[in-house]
Amino acid sequence: MRSPTAKPARSYWRGAAGHVAELAYTGKDIDAARAEKIGLVNDVHADAEATYQAVWTMITTLNSQDLGEAMKAFMEKRPPEFKGR
Repeated sequence: MRSPTAKPARSYWRGAAGHVAELAYTGKDIDAARAEKIGLVNDVHADAEATYQAVWTMITTLNSQDLGEAMKAFMEKRPPEFKGR
């Protein structure tokens, strides 16, 4: 049984398409809070330092050897062997 507050994925994307169309056709500017609310961005940070820290964390994670191992293991359909690097 589905939760009464859950939205099907189809409804979510239909709503997102409406927001994208509105922005594309009107050229309206939106603030960060609205961009987060409509799903255009995942995170909004309070200041430049918090944004820098989030970007640095993402870059560090994406450049890790463990991420490469995870992707390789997935393609080879085997469990990953993480080494904490």
